[in-house]
Amino acid sequence: MPHNKKEVIFFIDGKTTHGGLSDRLRGLFSVYYYCQKKSYDFKICWTYPFKLQDYLEPASFNWIVDPESICYNKHEVDFRFFNSYSFMNENEKPYFELLNSSKPILHVYSNVTLHEELFENMFIELFKPAPALEQAVNQCLKNLNGKYNYISITFRFIGILGNFKDKDKSYGELDDKKKKSTSINAFQYAKSYTTNITECC
Repeated sequence: MPHNKKEVIFFIDGKTTHGGLSDRLRGLFSVYYYCQKKSYDFKICWTYPFKLQDYLEPASFNWIVDPESICYNKHEVDFRFFNSYSFMNENEKPYFELLNSSKPILHVYSNVTLHEELFENMFIELFKPAPALEQAVNQCLKNLNGKYNYISITFRFIGILGNFKDKDKSYGELDDKKKKSTSINAFQYAKSYTTNITECC
């Protein structure tokens, strides 16, 4: 398969522990930054536990790669796996040295953070909301009566309710319905509390 220039594919496919959504996006943006600096083609194969394009669509260019078309020929493809738990710092030079390859295709698994100050711009370059997500956001804004000064809080259940499975076994499902109910009630209370705060602002 001929390539005019190097192709770098960022993978989230469930074949390893990828970390949470923020970890995954940090790894993605850092690889994208590398591709920008090297003028390489950047692609995303995010299929686990959902397809990224079901929520975020390409904005300025098409980064979607068909999993069926991906080349795995070892003569053409190099593989890189490293993450923030490897105690890597945010130094650009060693990061680039690890990613550099003489082969035309590079497959990367990573959640390393590099140039976090650029993430907002990179997000805008890469993504726009898919219709379902945009509709949900617009509904939330409608519920806020068009107000844009609101408080956002993220709750990380990490599989304890049993409705989300991931490779990381560190956080198991709660073993009885009462504990699950307590967690849900705590979430509902926090949701109600923050809604009241927003209405007062």
